[in-house]
Amino acid sequence: MKYIEELKPGEAFVFENFMYILTSDFKRSGDRLAINVQTGFPKWFALSVIVNKTDLYMLVDSNFTPIKPRSKDDLD
Repeated sequence: MKYIEELKPGEAFVFENFMYILTSDFKRSGDRLAINVQTGFPKWFALSVIVNKTDLYMLVDSNFTPIKPRSKDDLD
């Protein structure tokens, strides 16, 4: 689990049983914008929100491939 402020744009996370992708947009207050993967609707998140970081995968030649691979140093 991580604070939303620790994530980088393009990373995926789960919050309240919905999966989101973080954008690079933010407000003056520091709120971060994310897009709901299931519905496509945007949502603003305060910096203090705790989320579960996750990976998104796609099928390529019948193999699961991460959309944004993590580095070996980024274990969480």
